[in-house]
Amino acid sequence: MKTKENIIQLGSSLPLGSKKLIAESLGMNYRTVDNILKGKEARVTNVMKVLKEAKRILKEYEDITNS
Repeated sequence: MKTKENIIQLGSSLPLGSKKLIAESLGMNYRTVDNILKGKEARVTNVMKVLKEAKRILKEYEDITNS
């Protein structure tokens, strides 16, 4: 499934420490965030929150490093 591959790719593209930052900012367990970004099944609402935050962090990181 293409969606699962995209999620895994997003997770591997994040800078070091991002998963912990996502977990803290969303009030989630680190393991939940880690599992979602490894393409494992989770509640849809949690997946959507994690992906939105992961994309935000990645965009911010790219903006900083490409300046």
